[in-house]
Amino acid sequence: MTRDKSKDKLTPSQIYLTSLLTVKASSELTKRFFMSYKEKSLWVSLALTLYLIYFYYSNMLGLQESQTLNADSFTVLLITTVIWLTIISIVSHIVLAIINHKEANDPEDERDKLIDLKGCRVGYGLLSAGVVLSIVHVQLNNLIGEYFGISQTVDLVNFMHIIIMSFLVADMAKYATQLYYYRRGC
Repeated sequence: MTRDKSKDKLTPSQIYLTSLLTVKASSELTKRFFMSYKEKSLWVSLALTLYLIYFYYSNMLGLQESQTLNADSFTVLLITTVIWLTIISIVSHIVLAIINHKEANDPEDERDKLIDLKGCRVGYGLLSAGVVLSIVHVQLNNLIGEYFGISQTVDLVNFMHIIIMSFLVADMAKYATQLYYYRRGC
């Protein structure tokens, strides 16, 4: 029995459909695994924010446990945290820009701006809620703090913790929202 060799050849429409499916599959894989410079920068910023929360609050707990927490030690910790965050952030973004030097200077398009706005909306909403929470905390302490024996110094430290945590949670939410929309492809 002989095979008909003409049936082994692909027709032009079959070639077109095969190439179309291959291109679509490869673009889906590229979209899923490729990250833009902006997205990598957001991951770095999110990781730094998480590290900042760990660094600040672990040192703050250490100061409280050793009973050396006062205005001076709090100020030193706050300044140290800000300086380290600035240095680490600058160095990490410089390294990221060197690695992705072709994409680092790309202008933002409308999609980037829209994603940035969506992230800011979530972040600033949480920041506003944190500020309101800190004001409610101060007002409640003024009303019932003396009854429970809470000093004004402890109240100011707690007020600062709520404000700082509000900033950090707002930053995390902003970065996470932006990453979500970049991954989703909006």
